[in-house]
Amino acid sequence: MSIQEDQELRERLDTLLSGIEPRPAPVALAMRQGKGIRMRRWGAAAVGVVFVAAGAVALPTALHTPRSSTAVNAALRYSVTVHSPGKNARGGLIAYGTENGNRWRVVISGSGADESMGGNTTSIDLGSVSVTSADPVDVLSAGSLGGGVTIVGAVASDVTAVAITLPGDRVLTLKPVRYSRQWFVAVVIPTGVPIVRAVAYDRARELAYSVPYERISLVSWWRPGQSGPARFTATIASGIAGGHAWRYVTQFGPWGYCYSTPGGSDCFAGTTPTGMSAPRDTVAMMACGALGNGNPGNPTSVLASAPADVRQVALHLSGGSTVRVRAVDVAGVRMIGYILPVGQRVLRASMYGAAGRMLGSTSAADLSCAA
Repeated sequence: MSIQEDQELRERLDTLLSGIEPRPAPVALAMRQGKGIRMRRWGAAAVGVVFVAAGAVALPTALHTPRSSTAVNAALRYSVTVHSPGKNARGGLIAYGTENGNRWRVVISGSGADESMGGNTTSIDLGSVSVTSADPVDVLSAGSLGGGVTIVGAVASDVTAVAITLPGDRVLTLKPVRYSRQWFVAVVIPTGVPIVRAVAYDRARELAYSVPYERISLVSWWRPGQSGPARFTATIASGIAGGHAWRYVTQFGPWGYCYSTPGGSDCFAGTTPTGMSAPRDTVAMMACGALGNGNPGNPTSVLASAPADVRQVALHLSGGSTVRVRAVDVAGVRMIGYILPVGQRVLRASMYGAAGRMLGSTSAADLSCAA
């Protein structure tokens, strides 16, 4: 691509993005027991991924995927194509194609040491890529831009293709492309079209599969013969604070172990994630963040875990008040959700069991969302 073409591409992209309203800021995460909750979000840091729609560059004519033969999906009409530029990302190009007639390109720029932040990029931290033989795909971003939903993932070196099934038995085959010593796949699908299933292959051999969380998020990858947890949904806590509604909901199922939080969605990966083990004799923060688009002047919501025998937790605040919250049983781990008023912190947490019996008290150094 010439310098002039690159400038024209950026100008068209700026025009496209000027009308997009930014999404609410995600909650800040406090990691317990190593890499616990894995969060997919825009704007992490380091590698800029540019999503281009509306035909900024002339692309080859592409074939549509087969149409549905089932009556159930006949009403859902859409067209999607995806192409690979080859094994190496020339100019950072990972993939290109069309969604409902709109042309798109996914281009990666930068390196693990360089930051690329701005209105026309989504940033990905190459240092956060965790692709192993046990988890051959790490979906780094999945979000809306313009008329489609863009999905970008890093894959292990033995992955030769990732097949994504959409309604109507349409299968998109994503071919890995190498950039900065890492292999990537990418695709843009129309908004409102859910992913049915994704499978990573080493030639003809299935390596792992994933069932989406909230229709498009591929967060857990299971080996053939494995399956995710039984479906389980429970509200841990909810309320209104400072004019902002908040809710923590656990959602387990074939997609894995996930939570809906005031700022987005968080998930544990793996068949038996260490983050789902109950802490011993303490209350441990799992996730937190300011309500209302992350504004530090707003109250803070916190999700925390407690030992399995805890039924209630009393939080002693710096302002002199005590907040009592119910501990909800989530697959053997007791979880609590609570709100911290602006300017206050948790000094101490008292734990109570059945019949109100006090089980002990714990320091609260990490329960105030100070990070």
